[in-house]
Amino acid sequence: MSVRDDQSIERALAGSVMTRPAPGGTTPRASQQRSLLDRVQRLARIVTFVWDVRRSRVVHAGGRFTTQCTPLTRGRLTWRTLLRLATPYERRRVLRAALHAQRAALPFRCEIHLRAGTGWPSVLRIEAEPEIGADGKVVRYAGIAQDISEQRRTEERVRQLAQADALTSLANRPAFLAHLRDALITAERAHGCAVLAIGLDRFRHINDMLGHAVGDDLLVQVAHRLRAAANALDGSPRVTVARLGGDEFGVLITPCGTRGAERAAALLQQALQEPFALAHHECFISASVGLAAFPADGSEAPMLLRNADAAMRDVKSRGRGGWLRWSSRLVSRDLDRLDIESALHKALERGELELHYQPQIDITTGRVVGAEALMRWRRAGRLINAADFIPVAEDTGLVMPMGLWAIDEACRQARAWRRTACAGIPIAVNLTSRHFHGFGLVDDVLAALERHQLPPAALAIEITETGLMSDLQGALREADRLVAAGIDLVIDDFGTGYSSLSYLPRLPIGALKIDRAFIAGLDKTREGAAIVNAIVALGRTLDLRVIAEGVETPAQIEVLNRLGCRLVQGFVHARPMPAADFERWLTNYMPPATPVPTELEKFINAAE
Repeated sequence: MSVRDDQSIERALAGSVMTRPAPGGTTPRASQQRSLLDRVQRLARIVTFVWDVRRSRVVHAGGRFTTQCTPLTRGRLTWRTLLRLATPYERRRVLRAALHAQRAALPFRCEIHLRAGTGWPSVLRIEAEPEIGADGKVVRYAGIAQDISEQRRTEERVRQLAQADALTSLANRPAFLAHLRDALITAERAHGCAVLAIGLDRFRHINDMLGHAVGDDLLVQVAHRLRAAANALDGSPRVTVARLGGDEFGVLITPCGTRGAERAAALLQQALQEPFALAHHECFISASVGLAAFPADGSEAPMLLRNADAAMRDVKSRGRGGWLRWSSRLVSRDLDRLDIESALHKALERGELELHYQPQIDITTGRVVGAEALMRWRRAGRLINAADFIPVAEDTGLVMPMGLWAIDEACRQARAWRRTACAGIPIAVNLTSRHFHGFGLVDDVLAALERHQLPPAALAIEITETGLMSDLQGALREADRLVAAGIDLVIDDFGTGYSSLSYLPRLPIGALKIDRAFIAGLDKTREGAAIVNAIVALGRTLDLRVIAEGVETPAQIEVLNRLGCRLVQGFVHARPMPAADFERWLTNYMPPATPVPTELEKFINAAE
């Protein structure tokens, strides 16, 4: 379409006038109907019109645009006036659409965005249907012009709300992905971009200890700090900060290279290191950050975000509080994890899980005082350690039935050992914090003991310190019921958690197990000995047994004996073994002297 065409159609439209027909010659009933129609049109913000194409003018118009107070049209409304209120781009677009509709004898529909500050509606919708003459050409158009400004403003507000996180007002995940897609188009012509996935460490602990309202307050403060830190990055990049869900945030930086992304990851972590003021408490948190850079680490928005998230989760799995750039090795790790997850669903029903037993020994007498049951997975002839599949089981929820299976299997084995050298040895089974969240744990444990005709003393339950603290109130409730039923409760990996000493006297536990990390350098560093000595003293004060796990050398045993830790577990005596091997080992190991029978041994002897 040429400029001359634009000018001709504008001249044709310019002579058209929307006018209200002069009153007169109408009946009272017609006048009432006209008045009613005017009110309806005013409420709907509609003007009706008939445009005579051949005469190039509007031959009929009715209604007025109104706001709450002031009519926006007074008297005559010409097409020229209407179009001149629009932006130049809008004017040209509407003229082209009108000419095309007229030439093709098609309905005419368009929206006109008018300039601000004119006193007119900001958006008009025009719809008109053609009337075709005998010659096949358009004779006239009959239609409406409607003020849809409020509708468009409402839609924009809804769109903004749909793209914002309700709690932090940051962009949400869909909006973040949309920004990322737009950034990738620009990044192809610029210097790349980077995506950072940020996960708060141990956020659930704060939620559980101080309440969800305080947790929400923390998320708002974190959002504020991330936004301030991101906006202060060197080089004045364009930055989008989003809450991706839960305690995870995302940051998009463009333009940005790999080194810039690494510097940004360190600065964002640093911004979260200062304490947060929460409900009269001063709290410290850390964050795990994963980053992925375009185009090296992905060419599409979902791929970049997924890779950054994978790197962040790898940081969490290796101890939290750091940052890592995505690499291809994480792909193979994720594929392995997916393979494990798929096969683990069938491991129970196929009977692929088994328990291996490691003895716990009193080094002052040489007596075996217990055994820990450690889960193994025999998959395709290969034995897989619990550390390689239990995290997957926790994420998928399979850890719940697997834990109950372990309890039942340990009870079955204790019953099978009742006439062997293993008789009377309590078996400790590891459970996760999830087992303590419900109300059925104690009933399931007692049912297993009853099913295999064993006393409560035959079984001990171990839970890690971190798992215990993740839901202390729920754990206390179930722990009290377990101990009341006569079942021993042991805190595993003691010393690796935090904020637990103040709660320790409230826990109905019977023993602490010193984490192997403190035993490794026990015979080489004074610090390790000092920590073990403190834990032993704490156990003695609270009348708790203290067990050192991960003991591997006679030198470590010598230091433990000197520090007063009598119970040990580790490779120095035996590795975890299948039940049959454990029985053979114990038969050969037992000292010749007959020890004083335990309460459990008395029970079994009486039953025989």
